[in-house]
Amino acid sequence: GARQEVTVLEQHAAVLLATSAERQLAESEAQSKIDELEASLSELKSLEAEQEAALQSAQAEVASLKDASSSDAAAVAETQGKLAETESKLAQAERKLSEATAQSETAEKEHAEALAASVAALEAAKAEHTAALETASAVKESTDTEAQSKID
Repeated sequence: GARQEVTVLEQHAAVLLATSAERQLAESEAQSKIDELEASLSELKSLEAEQEAALQSAQAEVASLKDASSSDAAAVAETQGKLAETESKLAQAERKLSEATAQSETAEKEHAEALAASVAALEAAKAEHTAALETASAVKESTDTEAQSKID
């Protein structure tokens, strides 16, 4: 009778605690993944900024060397060699910048997808928790009603 009802309530309380613990674990795991992705994204953005600075430096050097190459006929050959080397560095810097940009875009997409998955998981856990609370509430109400009728 009443002991069975108390046991049922205890079981429902245990289910609620387990559901709450699962939800907290899912939230913690989702936050860890978000933090990890944000750190990766920050790292890629830093690399992209470094590559952009290298690119600008190489462009300035190319411009400077082009100006210097017109001043002295004897220095023209040497300057053209330096110019070719700098242009090669410029092309490499542009390639690295392009790669860093692609990595950054990929990381941003992964971050957005992970965030969406985390939100969906949290919504599912919330719905499950809400359903368990409603079930426990209904059982308690039923038990209270039965107990009250036995008292009356």
